[in-house]
Amino acid sequence: MDTSKQHKHFPASGKSSLVAPSRPILKLRSPKVEPPPVPSIPEPVEVVTLDARLRASIGRLCALFPDAFSLERPRRPLKVGIHHDIRARAPGEFKTGWLYRVLRHYGRSARYLDSLALGAMRVDLDGNPVEPVTEKALAHAAEIRAEHRKRRFVAIQKSRDRKLTPQQLLDRERRRKQKHNRRRNKERARAKARKAEAAAR
Repeated sequence: MDTSKQHKHFPASGKSSLVAPSRPILKLRSPKVEPPPVPSIPEPVEVVTLDARLRASIGRLCALFPDAFSLERPRRPLKVGIHHDIRARAPGEFKTGWLYRVLRHYGRSARYLDSLALGAMRVDLDGNPVEPVTEKALAHAAEIRAEHRKRRFVAIQKSRDRKLTPQQLLDRERRRKQKHNRRRNKERARAKARKAEAAAR
């Protein structure tokens, strides 16, 4: 047996000279994680309340027709149907529904109601007297004043209720019922007495 070939492939040290080819190392790439978007801060939006819009529209009427409208006391009674004149003199200035609302707010204010008196003259947009204030208008103004007093009373009562304890609220409600019952009993007694008097006659 030829040992030279054996020594050629297997050296005397006893270790093999054959080396296995190295494999490429695969590197796993982690996915790119993008940072969350920074939320943009919206610009502050100016909130315009209904009262502010009404005041602005009334101010516009005062600027257009200073002889008829005013923001201060005393205010002058306006002509009935003056909204038709406003739409004719200032077309496109106010929408129809909004103009009605503005005039209603103006006409129900305490300053305007104070200007109503029997015999006072209503004026047009130029401040010229047109017609007197009637008794029917005064009666309507009295009803509006009564509504204002009722709303003011309710608002004051609510503010007081916030300061009362639950027991105090119950006691007050009990006193109200007792007062109502006493008033009702008195009315029934008076009605009974009137019937007795009518039967005696």
